[in-house]
Amino acid sequence: MSDAGIVTGHTDDSTALAQRFSPVSNGLGSDGRPVRDELRVLVSTDVLSEGQNLQDAHIVVNYDLPWAIVKLVQRAGRVDRIVQRWPEVQVVSLMPDASVEKEIELRGRVLRRLGENAQLLGSDEAFFGHHSERQVISGVFDESSAFGLGGAMEEVDPVSMAYEIWRHALDAHPETAEKVAALPNVVYATKQAADDLADAAPGVVIHTQTHAGADAFAFAEPDRTSRRVTPQEALRLAECEPATPPVPRLDGHHDLVAAALGGALRTPAGRTSGALQGVRGKVWNRFDGQLDNFTDTLWATRADLEAALDAINARSLYESATQQLARALRERSDDDLAALIIDLHDDDRLCIPPTPKGIHPDPTIVCSLGLCPPDER
Repeated sequence: MSDAGIVTGHTDDSTALAQRFSPVSNGLGSDGRPVRDELRVLVSTDVLSEGQNLQDAHIVVNYDLPWAIVKLVQRAGRVDRIVQRWPEVQVVSLMPDASVEKEIELRGRVLRRLGENAQLLGSDEAFFGHHSERQVISGVFDESSAFGLGGAMEEVDPVSMAYEIWRHALDAHPETAEKVAALPNVVYATKQAADDLADAAPGVVIHTQTHAGADAFAFAEPDRTSRRVTPQEALRLAECEPATPPVPRLDGHHDLVAAALGGALRTPAGRTSGALQGVRGKVWNRFDGQLDNFTDTLWATRADLEAALDAINARSLYESATQQLARALRERSDDDLAALIIDLHDDDRLCIPPTPKGIHPDPTIVCSLGLCPPDER
């Protein structure tokens, strides 16, 4: 086809091909003259998933199943963004048929890699439940919209986001990534906040980890008040480039870290549903304010459900419980979900045990980052 193009990492000028494929969004043809050699189809690797305007198009076809969900989001984000004139953007993901799947075991390999990634970076959420592949791909785009697909950024999986950031660092800045990987815990730095966070207060972002491996993030302000932040918000606040210059440390940086450890990051005695993420947060939100509607039975009481929810609030879920609850959240009624939660709790299969004696209950400080407003230069 003369009106089709191919872009790979070996293409000499990928931007030129992107402009021929999407001339209007790249400012070509504004003089009324037709664009020469305009392309109607562009086949590309992920080399065009960042930094290119492809909004003239309205159909995105994925020929693979990347195990980092954000890859799919980035691809669609090149098309479904500002200056997009089509009323709908179609995203199609092709899956191997049964015979090919049997031969290459794509789904099983992807699941295993996802599990390894979740263990490495920490996640309560299973990426793929027991939905069919087509339902999975549809759900990816229903729930992932920080990059322009219509929804809240907080729904984008933080493990997938973090993995993509780290993968990009390994590819683009291997020497810097090697130095980062060798850093010890408790390291700290300070930078100016991004321009789009100009109204953000100065303060310190703190990343901690419990003895069970659960990650927690907080932001402490100069008056020593602190609040929990989601992993996505922490990533957004900490975003910078390798060339981003450091700035002098905020006065009282370490005092703010201590304030967060004694405040927002302290293990709560009561329920703090806003701090829960993933499956734990979804289970909690399912029953938040609804306990009065739970009817006692011969096998379970409201007190049993409260005890199980208290455990979910205080401790991380076992991986097996995470998978069962993720599936039950989609497929079961409230009563059935409550029964499952109580059964798992009674059998000690719901949450990782409390901190053993002799292990300090306070979280480990992984790192902290001070933020100065952009106007403080």
